Amino acid sequence: MKKITTLCLSLLIAMAGMADNWTLVTDASDLQAGDQIVIGYVGYNHTASTSITSGNTKAMTAVTSTFDDAKITSLGDGSAVFTLGGKAGEWTLMEETKGLLVATAAKKLQWGGTGTSTWAIIITDDGQAAINSTTSEYGRLQYNYNQGNARFGVYTSLQKPVEIYRLGDAKQKVNISYQGFPYRKTACEEPTYKEGTTYTLPTYVPKNEQGKELKAWSFGGETYAPGASFTVPATDVEFVPVWDGDATDIDHVAEAVKAVKILRDGQLIIVRDGAEYNIIGTRVK
Repeated sequence: MKKITTLCLSLLIAMAGMADNWTLVTDASDLQAGDQIVIGYVGYNHTASTSITSGNTKAMTAVTSTFDDAKITSLGDGSAVFTLGGKAGEWTLMEETKGLLVATAAKKLQWGGTGTSTWAIIITDDGQAAINSTTSEYGRLQYNYNQGNARFGVYTSLQKPVEIYRLGDAKQKVNISYQGFPYRKTACEEPTYKEGTTYTLPTYVPKNEQGKELKAWSFGGETYAPGASFTVPATDVEFVPVWDGDATDIDHVAEAVKAVKILRDGQLIIVRDGAEYNIIGTRVK
């Protein structure tokens, strides 16, 4: 899903009540900055609203929405539509009309102002979400059904776990490999990558058996220099090497900066542009 501008976001919120693809998130690693989400509790067909209660307990009030299996088919009026910002472990929840969702203490939420505005998100396979304030003593976002006054707030005591519903379906998980370099598929820090995310190719410049250096990697009719950024598609990717001197129409690809190879403590280190990388292209210094 492409990043939505502020102008487009206004239209999105106006159409939120008609949306039919708010899908339950069952894997926290599927979330990424720019995602549009709502917080709900299917047990009572409730979603969190933009209205925060007054008094000693300050929480988002609940509104009725329509749930169908693992989707919300219609959002209740006033539901809070958040844009995820930041990164895993330090997410921010931005509501366009209200601002950042901030925890100021246990049982106390507010829009903007002083407080802790970052959250860590953990989700079980059945979709139960723990949205933990990064100030641990403030608690985590939970659903409280108390004497008919349903609300979503930060609690240190056990209430009901919430669910996260994202606009759009789950991102495809994609394998990335390199023709002739099978070890790369298992040596990478992450074995799979998410559709729509940005992947950086290794900066390492190998040589083939004829001594030719790598000029570029090719995939889908496009070519990418070592260290280039690549938007992950919804299909598995195998990069094919293009060697210096090969007959090709990729003259627009810049030549890779020559690397210096050194052996340190029994490990091969690649030095380029003053930075050091290990054999799979991960920067080490």
